Amino acid sequence: VSAVRLRLAHSQGRFLRVIVAVVVVVAVAVVFAVVVVAVVGVVVVRRGMTCAAELFSALDRQLWPAGTSLDELQFSALHRAQHRSPGDALGCHRLSGESSGNNNSSSTSSNSPRPGCHWHVVRVWHPRLEPDWEAETGKKVLLQLNALEEPHLRQVPMVRRGPWLYEAVVALPEDWLAAERDPGLVPPGGSLQLPRYSVLLPSSKNNNINNNHNKVSEESCQKEILHDTFGYPGVLLAESELDEWQGGFFPGVADAMGCHCVRAGVVLGLRFAVWAPRAEFVSVVGDWNQWDGRASPMRRRFRALGGGFSGVWELFVPFGASQCSVPFGDKYAYRIHTSHGTDVIRTDPFAQEFEVPNDLNQCPALNASLVSAHDEAYREEPFSWSDQDWLQERDRLGPATEAAWFCSRQPMAIYEVHLPSWRRKESGELLGYRDLAKPLVVAHVKAMNFNYVELIGLAHHPFLGSWGYQVTGFYACFSLLGSPDDLRFLIDSFHAAGIGVIMDFVPAHFCKDPCGFSDFDGLPTFEYDDPKEGEQK
Repeated sequence: VSAVRLRLAHSQGRFLRVIVAVVVVVAVAVVFAVVVVAVVGVVVVRRGMTCAAELFSALDRQLWPAGTSLDELQFSALHRAQHRSPGDALGCHRLSGESSGNNNSSSTSSNSPRPGCHWHVVRVWHPRLEPDWEAETGKKVLLQLNALEEPHLRQVPMVRRGPWLYEAVVALPEDWLAAERDPGLVPPGGSLQLPRYSVLLPSSKNNNINNNHNKVSEESCQKEILHDTFGYPGVLLAESELDEWQGGFFPGVADAMGCHCVRAGVVLGLRFAVWAPRAEFVSVVGDWNQWDGRASPMRRRFRALGGGFSGVWELFVPFGASQCSVPFGDKYAYRIHTSHGTDVIRTDPFAQEFEVPNDLNQCPALNASLVSAHDEAYREEPFSWSDQDWLQERDRLGPATEAAWFCSRQPMAIYEVHLPSWRRKESGELLGYRDLAKPLVVAHVKAMNFNYVELIGLAHHPFLGSWGYQVTGFYACFSLLGSPDDLRFLIDSFHAAGIGVIMDFVPAHFCKDPCGFSDFDGLPTFEYDDPKEGEQK
């Protein structure tokens, strides 16, 4: 028995020693593998950073090819707000010639980008670039480039060409700039491509330069980010929308033309589109850019497949990631340089809102367009309607698409009313859309058994005495009585009482006053050249 016990103990001891040896070997192997992976990871990260540094290397100003910097003729045209094609001069463009972008015979191979890359010139035009930042702060303006695969950003210094304009020449891969999308394949609403760069202004506690929407507080003293308008390639209107526009039947024109808030990635901005076929230059002016015609030059929109100029000018103006950065409620208009050499300021024919007129009995009056926060097609929280019962009852009576639906659906008792004249406060002040809801809907129209109401002078007009027959905003309600949401509230109240709403629409009465659209781009645009062809008197 003792011998057997001794043998068993000896066997168990050898087995334990074998297990310990295996565990030690495995542990050593694991530690070795971890060390190898760590070393390889460090090498890969350092190589990636080196490749990114080479990829986004900037060329010194002394080595730029001749003609790279914007010439004086174009620079002067931008400052006069008369450049015919600002999109060809501003933004990011690949330099022509050798991939190195340097035609000087004295250049060395060190000035050449790595294989697969080309020199690109980036020109950023912005009012915040008016000062010489390096002279005032001792720090450079930086161009921040987004890498394709690397998780970090690369920053290179920019060179001041002059007031408002900074430039940089950077080595970029062939696929860094997104390929231009075929305009014929763009869906309705357009297609904005995400920017690959932004601009960083130096931080400065002594920065007193006016900037309404991208200002950095003196306490935080953080670098200010500028979003370049021409850093967002793409088209804002689909070819199908241009077909409808030029074909004369465009039911969705109010959502395509004019000013709308849209999002490009994480950046919010305003999308503008206006028709001025014979203008030489068009720019957006407003409160946010101090009504400076140089700040936001628009692009001419050309048709696909060499179809020529469509007559439409378009532009996307970025503001920032926060919704509060968008200047809702700001006044704006278009500054047009006509073919006669004159400059005119025109309100937006497709504006969603207008400022309240300052003089109700004279025209022209204050009549600037407003950046609307009540745009149902684009805003994040639409108006909350409560008229589902009325809509269901309307649908039950039959389709409303037939020409004779007024007579075929049900007997109609229509109450026609001019809202500003119907009732006022004791002080003579006008009642707004919301103020009118209860006394007009319940106490009057409903009590008198009308089932429809026709609203006169609903489209915006600056001259109250015209009763709405001198329309300057066919896609905006009369601003003196409230906002678009206020009008929606009134209509919702009518529907809740079982009363339908008819809008009196008067497009045949064309406003010839300076606050209207007469000779919009310097020549007859929205009206016939010969009044006998379309004027109603």
